[in-house]
Amino acid sequence: MGLGTTGLQTLKAAQAARTTVQAPYGWQDDDPDWRTRHGRVDPADRERLLALGEERRRQRAERVSMHQQKKKQERNERA
Repeated sequence: MGLGTTGLQTLKAAQAARTTVQAPYGWQDDDPDWRTRHGRVDPADRERLLALGEERRRQRAERVSMHQQKKKQERNERA
């Protein structure tokens, strides 16, 4: 069962706020070096990841701008 499925099942079965479950999997005890690798960016991927981040920020800024323009237009139409 994947993390997404576990999360959805928790939401469905929760009886109250702050319901928690323990995932049926975890970090391997026999791999003490996982912390040094977790979240590490390989220098060979640095430029690609920077470009992906820039594109994501550009798209986000476009969506925000379009949303703001739409809100402004709606206010003008009501006035």
